[in-house]
Amino acid sequence: MRTASEEVLDLILSGKSSGQTLCAAAELGVFDHMSQDKARSAGEVAAEIDMDPGLLHRLLRALTSFGLLRETPGAGFRDRKSTRLNSSHITI
Repeated sequence: MRTASEEVLDLILSGKSSGQTLCAAAELGVFDHMSQDKARSAGEVAAEIDMDPGLLHRLLRALTSFGLLRETPGAGFRDRKSTRLNSSHITI
């Protein structure tokens, strides 16, 4: 199994846009608000980090496409079981 740091490094090295997306998520503290135990909607997290819910939903979908989050039925998002990231894993 790969570590969270290995996952982050692969994203940064895989391309400019994925690295920028990852940095934006880290700066906003998105990973600190995700949970493996229950899905969170973009609206819930957006209220906590003072961000537009529509923009955050797009960011969460991008992170899902990188394999860092899982999207659940009902437009919820949660951490992948194999990778639990938080802002301490990403230094900007």
